[in-house]
Amino acid sequence: MDELGRSVEGGLLIGRYEQVVPAGIPVVSFQSPNSSINESANIVSIPVVLSAPAARRVLVYCSVIPGGSATRGDDYSFFDQWVSFAPGQTKATVTLRVRQDPLFEGDETIRIALNTPINAQLGPRRIASHTILSDPADRPSGPRGPSILLNAEVLA
Repeated sequence: MDELGRSVEGGLLIGRYEQVVPAGIPVVSFQSPNSSINESANIVSIPVVLSAPAARRVLVYCSVIPGGSATRGDDYSFFDQWVSFAPGQTKATVTLRVRQDPLFEGDETIRIALNTPINAQLGPRRIASHTILSDPADRPSGPRGPSILLNAEVLA
C-alpha cells in the first residue's frame, strides 16, 4: 500500500490509474519532504523536481491530503493543480498562500501529495509536510489566568 492507501505492486500503481513505466522515464518528487514557513511569508513556492530531463511533457497532480492540522481557507489557500514540466525542464513549483491571522494557534501543518503522473513515475518524496510557524507577535502577553482590578479609580 502507498501513503494514499492504494495497492502498489512492484513499484507500479495497481488499480484505476495504473501506468506502465518504461525504463528511462524520469522520477517526479518534491525536492524536500519537509519544510517550515513563517505565517507572515504570504506566498511560498514548493519545488517539484524530475530526476532527469524528459523528452515529452510531464504532468503530475498535486493536492492537499488529510493529516495536517492547518485549516484550508483559514490558515492557507491552495488549489489542487496539475504541475507541468516542458520537455527538458527538471524543476517546477506549486504555490501555497499562507494567511496570517491575529490568533496564536501554535505551529500547524499541511500535507501535500503528488499523484497520477503522466510520462513520469512517482518518487519516494511524493508527500511533503509543510509547517506554518505561528507568528510570535500573536502570542498572548501578560499574566496567565484571570486578572482582578481592586480599588480602581477612573481619572478624567
